[in-house]
Amino acid sequence: MKKYIISLSFLLISNLFAYVDSDFDGVEDSEDKCINTPFSDIVNNDGCTIKSLIKVYNYDIIIGIGKSITTDNTDIQTNSTLSTLQLDFFHNNFTYFMTSVYIDSKIDFNDNSINEFYDTQIGLKYRYQVNQKIELLSSLEIILPTSNQILNNKTDVKASLKFDYKINNFNLFTQYQYTAINNNSTDTIKYQNISGYSMGLGSNINSNNYISTIYTSESSMIKSYDKTTNISLNGYYKINQDKFITYGYTYGLDSNIDYNYTSISFGYKF
Repeated sequence: MKKYIISLSFLLISNLFAYVDSDFDGVEDSEDKCINTPFSDIVNNDGCTIKSLIKVYNYDIIIGIGKSITTDNTDIQTNSTLSTLQLDFFHNNFTYFMTSVYIDSKIDFNDNSINEFYDTQIGLKYRYQVNQKIELLSSLEIILPTSNQILNNKTDVKASLKFDYKINNFNLFTQYQYTAINNNSTDTIKYQNISGYSMGLGSNINSNNYISTIYTSESSMIKSYDKTTNISLNGYYKINQDKFITYGYTYGLDSNIDYNYTSISFGYKF
C-alpha cells in the first residue's frame, strides 16, 4: 500500500511539472506561439493576444526649428525661420494631434520682417493594420485661421488617406490629400480647393534609425498659382525610450522658383 501511494505521488508530481505555462495565459509553453503574453491580455488557443484589458494612453511633445530659402524668377530671395510645436495623444489606433508654426521672414528688398503664426492644425488620425504587410492611415484635420497674412482667411478642412506596404526592413507608401478651402475670394485673388499626392520609400536602418525619401505634388489654394512639387529626405533617430529626434531636407522642383528647407525637431514621449 505504501509503495502504491509513493508511485501515485510520483506520477502526480511528474504530471504537475510536465505542464508549464510561464506567462499564465492558460496555454502550455509547448503549444504557446506567443511567449510572455501580458497577464492582462485575452489570448486565443495559440496563446496570442486577442484583446488587452488595459487601455494604453501616451502622448508626446515635439519642438522644432526650420530654415527656408526661397528665390523666385526675379531673383528676389526670402529667408524664413520657422519654430514648430506639435502635440500628440495616442490611444490604441487613434492619434489626436495639434500643430502650430511661428514664422519670421525677411525679403531682400524689404528691411521689415513678417512675423506671424501659420494656420493652426488640429486633427485625428486612425491607423488600420490590414495584415502584417499592409497598413492604412486616415486623417481628418481642422485648419484654424490663425494667420493674418491670408486675405479673408477662414477655417478649412483637410482629409488624407495613406497606403503603406512593408517589405522586410523597407516600406513603400503613397498618400492622397484634399483640403476644402473656405476663404472668401476677391476680385484680385481667387481661392480654390487643394488636392495633392505623395509617394515614397522608407527603410529601418536599425532599431533606432528610420529614413525616407518622398515626392510630393500639390495644387495651390490660389487659382492663378501653379502647383508645387518637391522631393524630401526625412529621418527619425531614437535616443532612448523617451527621447527622439526628427530631421528633414526639402528641395523644390518647380522651374520658376528655387526652394530649400531644412529642419530638425526634438521629441519627448510621456
